[in-house]
Amino acid sequence: EGQLERMMDALHDGEQEADRRARRQRLHHAMHLVHEARKAAEERAKEESAAREEAKKAAEERAAGKGAAPEKAGPEAGKASEERAKEESAAQEKARKASEDKTAEKSAAPEKAGALPRKRQRRPRRTRPPRRALPRKADERDAEKRAAPEKAGQESGEASEERTAEKSA
Repeated sequence: EGQLERMMDALHDGEQEADRRARRQRLHHAMHLVHEARKAAEERAKEESAAREEAKKAAEERAAGKGAAPEKAGPEAGKASEERAKEESAAQEKARKASEDKTAEKSAAPEKAGALPRKRQRRPRRTRPPRRALPRKADERDAEKRAAPEKAGQESGEASEERTAEKSA
């Protein structure tokens, strides 16, 4: 029987070790996915900021170009404005796609988090109960002592006088 118990214990320990290993592997995999998602989000943020900068520059060039447009009244001026319009629309499209990707990632993230199989909940170890507050009566007594220290001093002085009178008598 002892040998059988030892074998069962060893088997149980092996199962626990395998569970621990699997849990650790799942954790590392989840951490890896989070890391990749964060890198992708940072990359997208960089692209968005670059697209914003390009749009800003294009707007500034357009503002500067408006003053020069009457002088350039010719076929080249039309080409330049068309080119700027194309660049601007491309930048806007890029920014829109990036924001769509971000929203898609946000909606997909909770699904990934819930995809891991749930382990059965073990009952936590019994710990000592939380400390209770002092009873209300004690709090009230403390408040009375703090509120009237003069009275207490006078009473104790009178009581000590009475005691000394009793001792001498």
